[in-house]
Parts: sequence; structure tokens; C-alpha cells
Amino acid sequence: MEEEIIFRGFLQNALQNALKNYTSKNELWAIIITSSVFGMVHFQGGLTYIGLATIASVCYGYTYYKTGKILCSMIVHFGLNLLHLLLFTYPMAIGSAASIFSSAVVVKI
Repeated sequence: MEEEIIFRGFLQNALQNALKNYTSKNELWAIIITSSVFGMVHFQGGLTYIGLATIASVCYGYTYYKTGKILCSMIVHFGLNLLHLLLFTYPMAIGSAASIFSSAVVVKI
């Protein structure tokens, strides 16, 4: 999970330390800024995907902040990706394949 190493292990951690001298809410700002950047990196999916990626990143960042372990944020990230795959991506692929197959089998007599 390279994303977690880059965004949590490097960026969030660096921002948290850099903001320590400027605000008492440095952890919160580090999560917000990191999550915003994470969302923008997922721009290929459009505005909706940017928003969803940003919200998901807040969850990953909060997990990292509370546990201090990057492995925990990786597990949450993997779990959310798996949930998305099982609930949205896979059923849509099955539906698309079924509609393609059913339209291909129609034979006029």
C-alpha cells in the first residue's frame, strides 16, 4: 500500500510535525490537508470520486493518528477497497456481462 506510506507515513507525519509550532490542532490540520491532497490525486474518477477519496482518506488518517501505526491505516484502506469491490464494482461487472450476453444470444427467427 504505497499510498499509505506516502500519505500517512510521510505527508501526514511531516505536516503534523511542521504545524506543531503554529497550532494546537496540528493533527487535525495534517489529516485535513493530507486527505485533500489524497482526494485530488484521484482526479481521474471525476468530482464525485475526489470527494469520496477525500472522505475515505480522513478515515485512514484518523486511524493512523489514533494508533500511530501505518499498518492499521493500511488495513482500513484495504478493507474499504475490498468493500467497494464487492458491493459496487463486482456486481456492476456481472450486470454488464449478463446484459451483453443476453443481448448477444437473441436470435430472430
